[in-house]
Amino acid sequence: MVIYCLLFLVGLLLGYVWGKQRGFSLGYAEGKAEMTLLLRQQSLEQGYCTICTEPVRDTPAAGKGKPIQQEE
Repeated sequence: MVIYCLLFLVGLLLGYVWGKQRGFSLGYAEGKAEMTLLLRQQSLEQGYCTICTEPVRDTPAAGKGKPIQQEE
């Protein structure tokens, strides 16, 4: 009977650890994706890149509908 209780507790512990790790991994991936969108939104609202402080050019994502001109 004691062995069954120990196996049950070990099973619960392993399930908890596995679930916590999986939740952390999924949360990290979602946060990484959302941070990219938030940085882009901030850059468009402020008119310059929040990372390198370069001015934002007109892009289709900015709502202007103009194609991006590549500089050579």
